[in-house]
Parts: sequence; C-alpha cells; structure tokens
Amino acid sequence: MTFTYAGSHEAAEQFTRETGSVAVQTDSADRDAVIARVRDSGPLNVLGVNSGIAIIGDALKQPPDEIDRLFRINVHAPYHASVEAARQMPDGGRIIMIGSVNGNRMPVPGMASYALSKSALQGLTR
Repeated sequence: MTFTYAGSHEAAEQFTRETGSVAVQTDSADRDAVIARVRDSGPLNVLGVNSGIAIIGDALKQPPDEIDRLFRINVHAPYHASVEAARQMPDGGRIIMIGSVNGNRMPVPGMASYALSKSALQGLTR
C-alpha cells in the first residue's frame, strides 16, 4: 500500500512503521510541488492529509503574505493533493483529511484565519 501523508515528519515515520506504508513529504505551500509529489508517487490507495499552520494575533495587524501562506498550506495543498490523488486512485481508494475542531469553534481569540482555513477543510471533506 502506498500512503501519501502531508504532515509532520515524526508522525509520518510512526505511521509508516505501524502500517507498513510509504510516506512522502513536500512543501505544502508550493502548489506545483504538492501536485507533482502526489502525481509522481504512483498509484495511490490512500491519501492522508494533515498539513497545517496557525497564525495567532489580531487579524487587523497580520501581514497579508503570512495569511496567504497559511491558506496555501491549510486549504490549497489539501485540495490540490486530493484532486491529483483522485485522478489516479482505483475504485475503493480513500482520502483522509485530518482537520481540527477549531473549524467549528475557537476557544481562544486571535485565530480567525486558522479557524477559517479549518472550516474550509471541513467543507472540502464533506
């Protein structure tokens, strides 16, 4: 089984040890790299996506470039990886999105962009 996992290196290593699968890593902020990595991974049975960053602070003061990077990693990468994986998956293939409860509720102030990105991921998953 080939399993493409977008997340932390340590978590991917643990998962591959436990399941006997193969993990690959790429820069989730780079759309073309994400698409190429999934495309070049060969036929996939399962795609697991767990990429995400958070920017904490007053939304009125956050640099737009940082917010754009957050959305490239938290929303765009899962979308493009999923579409590319679906192109090559056999019937019965699976895409697993690992999101956050913060797509539904945020217990602390200053994380509007993160909450929005995780809500978008929930929408993609549905």
